[in-house]
Amino acid sequence: MIRSCHRLPVRFGLKMIAVVLVGLISLPVGGQETESNPTADGPGQTLELFGLDESTLRQFTDNSPLITDEYEPIYRLLYLFPRFERVDLHRWSTPLGDGVELVNDPAALRGEIFSLQGWVEDIQTVELPPESVRRFNYDRFYLLRVKSSSEGGRSVIVCSREIPAAWKRPEAAGRSFAASCLGMFVKVGTVPSDVGDPAPEELVFVTDHIAWHPFSVDEELGVNAGKALLGQFGMDVSLFAHLEQGKPIGHADRDCFYQLLWVMGRLDPAAIRTIAHQNFQIAEWLKQPQKQGGKFFRLKGLARRALKIRVEGTDIQEKYGLDHYYEVDMFLPLSRTLRLVDPRDQVAREYQTYPVTLCVRELPDGMPEGSSIRQEISVDACFMKLWSYRSQFMTGDDTPEDMVRRQVSPLFVARTVTQVEPAQEKIVWPETALVIGFFFSLGVIGISAWYYARTDRAFVDWRRRRRSQLPDEIKDFE
Repeated sequence: MIRSCHRLPVRFGLKMIAVVLVGLISLPVGGQETESNPTADGPGQTLELFGLDESTLRQFTDNSPLITDEYEPIYRLLYLFPRFERVDLHRWSTPLGDGVELVNDPAALRGEIFSLQGWVEDIQTVELPPESVRRFNYDRFYLLRVKSSSEGGRSVIVCSREIPAAWKRPEAAGRSFAASCLGMFVKVGTVPSDVGDPAPEELVFVTDHIAWHPFSVDEELGVNAGKALLGQFGMDVSLFAHLEQGKPIGHADRDCFYQLLWVMGRLDPAAIRTIAHQNFQIAEWLKQPQKQGGKFFRLKGLARRALKIRVEGTDIQEKYGLDHYYEVDMFLPLSRTLRLVDPRDQVAREYQTYPVTLCVRELPDGMPEGSSIRQEISVDACFMKLWSYRSQFMTGDDTPEDMVRRQVSPLFVARTVTQVEPAQEKIVWPETALVIGFFFSLGVIGISAWYYARTDRAFVDWRRRRRSQLPDEIKDFE
């Protein structure tokens, strides 16, 4: 059971977005497309496309507590909910607000999608009966009591197919969690109260995912300073737990990537600088990447490639205002040689610099672009995951197809980079040689002038003596 231990700060409500879950189509650095489901103009038509008619929604009884007899339609909705396209859910959704319109006319709005946010104060696990497990292919869902952050702080029940993994830990007991979701409204329930007191309304929603927005460090639950900062500005930090480490960018990574790229554009660079780690170990990124997720690092190295990547998905463009980003290959200098061995054939590779990938929203003015550049850069970037890609350095020209090797590199996300002018090493000896040469030249000139002056004086004296020996007049030869 999770009891409330914090109040939602006003600044959190201002910074948090109502919806942070969205279907993503374009992928960074080579992703995959997934088969799309049929779409319609609203959630009701989509449910019909999946064989769920209005009779399912009519099984809910308003102005009464949620009872086990109403779990059957919840099983069915939770089974179908993941098939909704996220872009459709976002387009259909409206902010919950104070929920008065739902209380006044629940039948008219039943089945509609709302965006809600607040504090999760209690979590209960509901196990499905064996026959329902076989039918729907999942074994449980979660009942979450949420205190809405909207005006009035209305009580809400969210039936979710999944919750963040950290919330299931024993250390999570007794805590409350800042969260948001896109939920389908199903009924107006009532909160159990003392006899004689009027039962306050409790809105009931169904969803397949709860986004987690922590705003303070919690080491026990894996919330570092970076995740806390990201959570304050709308990032669903639970997405870090779903990343596939050491693999190419895939479907499971898409939500995290685009949300992180979007949030980086909202963060204050000064706030990032206060938590960015300046000392880091490559080995930590390679051996324990899951523990590095969300951490910020200050990196400085040589950019060798900077390419503009177009975002083709219109949903990303509409939701986040992103139609492109830049992928930068950067090489970090190492204090000592790093030797990595391929476990398949024990072939070793040695690194004096190590490659990392940066995905940034923008490049600074004057930053060179292309597949072959040389530009010193620095950046405060967030570690996302360890990913892999085919590398000529790792593979070699004569490597058999079944032994293709992939470069494993850290993937970072940032808003932009800073160009660094190459350090001008102060070379002392040319300046010294110039000074010595100058004074040497002066010495040579002085000696030469003295020598020639002395020589000229001797010549003049000789001419004078010679002239004194000549006759006063020269007679004509006879």
